[in-house]
Amino acid sequence: MKNFLIALMLATIGVSSHAWTQRAPNPPQACQVHAPYGFPQTAGIIPICRQAYLVGYDAAAKLPRYVSSELTPPNALGCVARTNAFATDQSVPGGATPDD
Repeated sequence: MKNFLIALMLATIGVSSHAWTQRAPNPPQACQVHAPYGFPQTAGIIPICRQAYLVGYDAAAKLPRYVSSELTPPNALGCVARTNAFATDQSVPGGATPDD
């Protein structure tokens, strides 16, 4: 019984340590620092603003058409622990899936 409880506890810790919740993208206006001269005006491109970069995603081709970022001290300092929790980006309509 003791071994079962230990195994259950380790399994619970192992699963929860790899859990990851995607953050919603920021509004494109929040990425002005990454595109100080404006965003490229391209039909069919969806701008997706994240904390440290802006990407223009082409859903038809399932590829980014442009990526823009500015390396700032808050983005460059420190390390972010890697979770290896790769998943489909939920903010990309018709985006790539792990089967692609």
